[in-house]
Amino acid sequence: RLSDHFTAEESLLERLGFRDLVAHRIAHGRLLQRARELRYALVAGDASLGDIIDYVVRDVVLRHLLSADRRFFSLLASARAAG
Repeated sequence: RLSDHFTAEESLLERLGFRDLVAHRIAHGRLLQRARELRYALVAGDASLGDIIDYVVRDVVLRHLLSADRRFFSLLASARAAG
């Protein structure tokens, strides 16, 4: 589940002292809220599977994983080198 991934990521970032953790948690919250909205819209017939796929690809992968998450990749590399 996406929420499990975000929880684990936030825990790791907290242990590593990521300075933008609060903003990152807020971004995760927004992504989860949108996922809930899409889920309810799908059940109500107001969204399609294509809308869900678009959200995952565009918002979660392209906008979040490949941009926002990149901000802490160097922190992970440093922790790995030290470990």
